[in-house]
Amino acid sequence: MVKKIDVVVIGRDVASTIECCIDSINKFKAKYGFINTVFYVDSKSLDDSVLKAKKFGAKILNLSSENPTALKGRHHGLKSVQTEYVAFIDGDMEIIEGAFKKALSLLSKHDLIITNRSEAVYNNKLKCFDDIISNFYNRFNDGYVLKIGGFLLGNTKVLKKLNFHLELPDEEESDLISQYVAMTNKKVFAIKEDGYIHWNYKSSKSKIKELLNWKKRTGFILSFFYSIKEKYFLGYLVVQKKYILLFLIYIIMMILSIVDTYLSAFIYLLTLFFLLIFKQKRFVPTFILFPYKLLSAFIIYISKL
Repeated sequence: MVKKIDVVVIGRDVASTIECCIDSINKFKAKYGFINTVFYVDSKSLDDSVLKAKKFGAKILNLSSENPTALKGRHHGLKSVQTEYVAFIDGDMEIIEGAFKKALSLLSKHDLIITNRSEAVYNNKLKCFDDIISNFYNRFNDGYVLKIGGFLLGNTKVLKKLNFHLELPDEEESDLISQYVAMTNKKVFAIKEDGYIHWNYKSSKSKIKELLNWKKRTGFILSFFYSIKEKYFLGYLVVQKKYILLFLIYIIMMILSIVDTYLSAFIYLLTLFFLLIFKQKRFVPTFILFPYKLLSAFIIYISKL
């Protein structure tokens, strides 16, 4: 069992959930100890997020970036961590006691640990929490995994050795794990129990708007560029197999389009069909918008050189 761990909470306009988030951490600390400092990294909130986090004892860190992201928030918080281990959590999440304690007991054996999380619906109109919804994602059993979310516990020294590519608007966790796999030839250890509740209040309209934003959903391509430049492509290849497959399909389509347009179109439609049949619906928008996102990512990457 670890002796002490710092917790980095990130958020922007999370006044409706930040109290429950930090309160869940404080209750765990009161019962078991282990928690050293709770840092709340705020990304220019326009509501009372900072005041509420401060009220519950969090140390406030302000992210001054013009374009704040989750990755920038975690990186900013990590710089202030002094303990051997650190836990990352979002401001619209709460820790679940049992799995969090189990994770802490295993940190001395594993560099990085992730738990499952359950999704809940936050009702903005009624300002109350509804029942936990039945659909889950990123579900896994005890063992090693390659895909993670922002709810990660890990060794501080190991995390500080990784390059936080602050330009990534998404897929930032996968980029870090790609580096970790290439550097250590290890995977992330997963715990099957739910360690967090995530109060999900993002509407489908906001998700569509995010998808159409030229800078959003380009992280997997930017990560690909960085993996080649910084020589962790083998790690990227292991972690991002499905995206690599999409890359290859598009290359084949472009080559075939020179010879036979109809065959290229057939492969395009066949790929969409298989994505739907094999329950990979989340990749459908990515596949359809791939040329647009590839050009966007290239522009972002070149502008940062």
